[in-house]
Formats: sequence, C-alpha cells, structure tokens
Amino acid sequence: MDNDNLVIDRITVPEAAERLGITQSAVHKRISRNQMRWEKDEEGRVYVFLDSSGSVNDRVTDKVNDKSKDLVLDSLRDQIVAYKDQVEYLQTELTRRSEEHREEIRRRDHLLAAALERIPAIEAPPDTTPSEPREAPETASEEPYSTHAPPVPETPVSDAQHKRSWWRAFFGLE
Repeated sequence: MDNDNLVIDRITVPEAAERLGITQSAVHKRISRNQMRWEKDEEGRVYVFLDSSGSVNDRVTDKVNDKSKDLVLDSLRDQIVAYKDQVEYLQTELTRRSEEHREEIRRRDHLLAAALERIPAIEAPPDTTPSEPREAPETASEEPYSTHAPPVPETPVSDAQHKRSWWRAFFGLE
C-alpha cells in the first residue's frame, strides 16, 4: 500500500462503529487491546483514527472472525451435547444406585424382622404364672471352661425375687 495515498480520519467512537459495521463496545474492546489508534481530548471524548480504506479491510477481517466464531460456536455446541450426555448418564446411574439402595434397605428390614421373630421372650409377662414347676437346678460340671450356666445357689429364693427382673430394677422400671 502506498503511504502517499493513505488518508487517516479522526472520528468518534460511534462514527467508527458505524463505519466498521460493529458495535461501540467492539470499538472500545479494540481500543483496549491496542488494535486501533486512538486519543482522548481535554473534555474526555475518545477519537479513533481510521484510514478510509481500513473500513473495507476491517469488514473482511470481521467476516473471517465470523467464520472463526462459527467454529467456536460449533465446538461449544458439541461440548454442550457431550455434557448433556454425561448428565443423562449420571442421572441414570444415580437412579439405578438409589433403587439398589432402597432394595438393600428392604432386604435388611426383612432380615431384622425375621431375626426379631426368632428371639424368645426374655421373661414371661408379670400377670401370668408358670404352668409347670421349675426344674431342679443343675450343678456345674468340673470342666474349668464350661459353656454351661453358672451354679444356682442352694438357698431358697422368694417368689417376689423370681418375678422381679434385675434389669427392670437397674433401670428403675420397678
């Protein structure tokens, strides 16, 4: 390009935006990135220096930028689709795991209920009397590590002591 034919216009930001076919904020961005020559007068107005042929070059650059913007947008759309697929997979996995968790809780509840049904009553209710007399106490075996019950004292035990449970007395229930 011949410098003798170069004509530079000093114009305001709105005029530059109109001439370049871009927004005023785009002009300000170009100024902040030092892509345009500019100056500020005493009153704070910003002026941009454009050559008269520069507007055509800038429009060509903008078309190239539009193509690169389209490529970026396509890339972002692809990423969004990938993220949506990931979210869908994770939601499916979460649903599957929560169903397994609920099933595990149901299984545990069933096992607990079955185990509780098998536990015999610790003692008979206080208003009933045993229909059969108690068996005679057995003596402990001579084995030192026997798994049998400890020996029962030979002294007679009153009926009140038989009916009263030690754990009820311990917790103050009787």
